[in-house]
Amino acid sequence: MEGTTIYAGGRFTSIGPWVERVGLAAIDLATGVALPWNPNPNGLLVTSLAATNEAIYAGGDFTAIGGESRSGIAALDPRSGHATLWNPQADGSVYAVAVEGDTIYAGGSFEHIGGQPRRYLAALDAVSGAATSWNPDPDAEVLSLAVHGPLVYAGGFFYHLGGAERQTVAALEARTGLATAWDPAGDGWVSAMAVTDSAVYVGGSFSIAGGQARSALAAIDPATGRATDWNPGLTPHDHALPRVLSLATLGHQVFVGGDFAMAGGAERYGFAALDAVTAHATAWNPAPDDYVWSLLADGEGLYVGGRFKRFDDIPRASLAAIEFTPLARRAPDAAAVQSSGHQPMSIFPNPIRSGESVMFRLPTPGRVSIAFYDVQGREVAAPLRHVWRSAGTVALPFQAGWLAAGTYVCRIELDGEVITRKLVVLR
Repeated sequence: MEGTTIYAGGRFTSIGPWVERVGLAAIDLATGVALPWNPNPNGLLVTSLAATNEAIYAGGDFTAIGGESRSGIAALDPRSGHATLWNPQADGSVYAVAVEGDTIYAGGSFEHIGGQPRRYLAALDAVSGAATSWNPDPDAEVLSLAVHGPLVYAGGFFYHLGGAERQTVAALEARTGLATAWDPAGDGWVSAMAVTDSAVYVGGSFSIAGGQARSALAAIDPATGRATDWNPGLTPHDHALPRVLSLATLGHQVFVGGDFAMAGGAERYGFAALDAVTAHATAWNPAPDDYVWSLLADGEGLYVGGRFKRFDDIPRASLAAIEFTPLARRAPDAAAVQSSGHQPMSIFPNPIRSGESVMFRLPTPGRVSIAFYDVQGREVAAPLRHVWRSAGTVALPFQAGWLAAGTYVCRIELDGEVITRKLVVLR
């Protein structure tokens, strides 16, 4: 992982060891400590974040942030937290933000933004903040956005946008704003999307998507607009229908957060890891004790935000990080990671299945000690003690087959620098 900072937005008044942060915070990935960065938005909620090297873009229902008057959307300096001069002044809430090159896409409940009439969806110039000529003009709120190649995918409550009838989800040309021929007929509303080359995953509250019966979650063929055979079959928990609030993909897994009781044929409350081919729930079940609202998959890790107090049977109030096998990176969405050159020590695969060998990666050569502890703090294995290893990926000389299924803490020491990583063992 190259990022050293994660930005988290939502509805909270403190973070970490009682550090006051209202609605928006920057957290050091190595220590979990809140950084001095403090834009202090007013309003109820920060609903969306996107990051570039120059700015952290925040959307929500605020009217002031970063020490300045900013309505609905703002660009924040990633070092100081101050609002930049960029000021589109939305007249309503911004629910979704996506960045592509020098264009900032915003979706929400506004009707005027960037100095122009723009209902619910707009493209903003990253330098001036002015609305561009791109104007799909949906007839109802936009809740989610995703950019993939020359297309901008939008999800929400709408029935018409881009000059065509498109219910709840549409693909728009990034150049013209017109809807493409892609038309996944559905009902309800779409509040989350994750786009890959082979599928457009959509989540929300619906019973039909892509012309097929699908409960709150579907994979849509990016060429035909029809739902694929992938069907996790979510069932409701607190509401009459299940709701999907967030989606992320990492390798061959699709991560789902929301309000549901079952997914992929297994009991999964509020969060599920699903096989991207079969739609079956994987064996990993962190079992949060409340909803998951936001997900970010970024290379080696998954970052989870929500209303939970425990995640993976470990106390984690509303925000948790899980380390996985390094895979191709994705652009940040609901939470935003800013990159630097540093790459912390990591261990993978994670979760690990019984009998698999553990490997670890070092950013620099040096003497390494590695030990594993159970959740009671008892040492259960110490395969390396002050052994010289080169930088890069190194096989760990033991297997996890004899460890009971559960969560363990891995302590890695490299030339006096110590970090800890959680290791999940599955059967």
